[in-house]
Amino acid sequence: MASSVLASVREQLTTITVNGEFCFELNSEFRDAYKQAKPGSNIIVDLENVDRMDSAALGMLVQLREHVGENKVKLVNPRNEIKKILEIANFGSLFEIQ
Repeated sequence: MASSVLASVREQLTTITVNGEFCFELNSEFRDAYKQAKPGSNIIVDLENVDRMDSAALGMLVQLREHVGENKVKLVNPRNEIKKILEIANFGSLFEIQ
């Protein structure tokens, strides 16, 4: 599967779905996706279809958090391997992970 980022904007909620390998190559596409969000929106990043994640992806998530604010981002549906990466990086203190 080719890696991709899709954004769905509804009222005050933007859902960003990442597919495949979440890595530096998706940086521009990921930034474009979260910049579509309306000001003050909450953002859900759906990680269900992420096969791999690198340190650049962690940095992109931090940039997203800085862009929209502290309590506006939830990371949802990570596979066990991805959840372990998020836990090792202590992302549970930065994001709500479901």
